[in-house]
Amino acid sequence: MIPDAFNNSFYPNKQKYTFWRYTISSFVAHAITRTVLAPIERLKILFQTQKIMRVLEQDRYTSYLSAIRRIYSEQGFLSFWRGNGTNIYRVIPTNMIKFATFIHFKEEIFPKGEYRYSGLDLISRHFLCGMSSVFFIQMFCYPYDVIRTRQICDQTKAFETRMYGGTWDTMRKLLRTEKYKSLYKAFWINYFCGAPYLALAYTFYEHIRSLYHPSVPEDQQPPQNMLFKLMGAGGLAAAGASIITYPLDTIRRRMMVNGGIGFEREYKNVFDCVKKIAQNEGMKGYYGGFFANLVKVVPALGLQFSVFDNTRMLIFE
Repeated sequence: MIPDAFNNSFYPNKQKYTFWRYTISSFVAHAITRTVLAPIERLKILFQTQKIMRVLEQDRYTSYLSAIRRIYSEQGFLSFWRGNGTNIYRVIPTNMIKFATFIHFKEEIFPKGEYRYSGLDLISRHFLCGMSSVFFIQMFCYPYDVIRTRQICDQTKAFETRMYGGTWDTMRKLLRTEKYKSLYKAFWINYFCGAPYLALAYTFYEHIRSLYHPSVPEDQQPPQNMLFKLMGAGGLAAAGASIITYPLDTIRRRMMVNGGIGFEREYKNVFDCVKKIAQNEGMKGYYGGFFANLVKVVPALGLQFSVFDNTRMLIFE
């Protein structure tokens, strides 16, 4: 989500932010945020995918506390950050494309200005803007997500040769063993499952933000009020979008690793995946790791917005 409320209106003597300033600020904010919260993200993805890992039933994680203890004792402290390097690398292309496309589509979809629209028309335009920008983001950045997911799910013990090494090592192994298609495995499932989350998050964020002192222009509100406004709107937006779309996220994660190294080929297609999760695990299966995902939402957004704004101020000085 683009915190465009933090614009040059708070810094009247400075020129308007340019594309590269957004990119640098966003990279720093995302890199710090994702590094701090990487252990929670790994727990979330492990709980989403462990049902099809090639491990004995008794070796699966039963709770977050047992998972933390076992990962620490068996794989080492640094294993909580597996896949984090790839996650940071993808921030650069992801956010360059995200800011460029979202701002472009926002100008095209809101030709009269955002505040000239209201109600269902405003919500539908925000949703369309989010869906359009997400497509271009995922076209270029999807392979990073596949690589990161494989690294996160690597259960190799400490001091043993890792199943997947760094970003390029993982890419080489995927290309060698599963061919180039593996980098775009379940891409369309990912788009139609993942895009609604981002689109809903954009929609909720913009709509909730517009409800906060709508009669007072944003450039006349104190910066500290705007920070809390953006954090609150961002947290609620991400939580709301997660509750609605999390089952789709679980399905796409399962399909992303289905039949890969270290995983059983459990599902024939996405429909078979939906069916088997419902039959074998019930509704709980769709929400594996959801608590970890929810826990990271507010601190992630709060930290991201804080670092983003402070980085931009430093760049301006």
